[in-house]
Amino acid sequence: MTPDEQAEIKNAASLMIENCLSLIVSCALYGIYCLAFFISLGIYLKGRPSPMKKAMLCFVLFTFAMVTPYYVVFQGSPLIIIKHELMVSLPDGITAQITAANSQLLLEVFTDIKDCLCNLIVLLVDVVIVWRAWAMFRDSKIVKLLLVFLVVVDIGVTIADCVADTKNVKFFTVTLDWVQIIVSLSVNVVATCLIAIRAWMHRRSTRPFRMRTRKTQVEEVLILLVESGAIYALIQIASLIIRALDVDITSPTPVGTARGIIDQIYLYCASLNPVAISLLVQTQCTYYEHSSYLDDSHTLALALSQENKQENQHVFMAYTLEGDSVDDY
Repeated sequence: MTPDEQAEIKNAASLMIENCLSLIVSCALYGIYCLAFFISLGIYLKGRPSPMKKAMLCFVLFTFAMVTPYYVVFQGSPLIIIKHELMVSLPDGITAQITAANSQLLLEVFTDIKDCLCNLIVLLVDVVIVWRAWAMFRDSKIVKLLLVFLVVVDIGVTIADCVADTKNVKFFTVTLDWVQIIVSLSVNVVATCLIAIRAWMHRRSTRPFRMRTRKTQVEEVLILLVESGAIYALIQIASLIIRALDVDITSPTPVGTARGIIDQIYLYCASLNPVAISLLVQTQCTYYEHSSYLDDSHTLALALSQENKQENQHVFMAYTLEGDSVDDY
């Protein structure tokens, strides 16, 4: 066996170990996602339906319909490589088997589907995040124009990235992957900052009515949205950093392995975002139903005065219609 063959076998073994780690992480994350999805679906089905609630349910179902095929093709790609590298013997030896495994048409199809689904999932989550900010600033034309501009740019970059992935244009694929994450990060940061501004405005407007230090229900929901956006932004930044460090793409490296794991965490955190927020908001609503803070009728009457009612409706517009109570959600 020549030194070149030994090096190629070593690289193939390292790549196989990297794929196994990615499969384990993907299985764990998909299991967590499915658990959260079915819990959220059960809570949705038990409550009273409303148009906005149905719209959010459609987002969650559509995300699930894309995450599941992504999981299938992601798990199937390494299995194709293993089959043709180890289970199908060729007369020319292991080198020919590695070449045959990497040139399988089904593997290329799975890779294209996986890349397109990943881009579409991130785009859908960006739309959900923008939708929340839109609902809270629906009376501000400047904010709405800014959000529309960000969504249009996001859609354009996503379409271009999907086309580049299917055409296998390496330079444009790598560049658009960077641009897609940066645009998604920008959308998330802008929307999260807008929600944080709304939280500050709400806190300032209710300050004269506060009898206790406990936060109002609306404020708790706003803080949950801001915290989730901040965590998602940190994961996006980590993905950008690991991509910048992963400069050696010719052979498997620890940085490349870490990049594969972080990319999976990034995707499933994006998928979990609408589901997790729905669960957290519903949990907060249930908690406040039994809270002594709401038992104070004087404080409640002041906090829900006509001056603040319109602002509260903006917060829950992403989940309920005007006139629907928070308990209905």
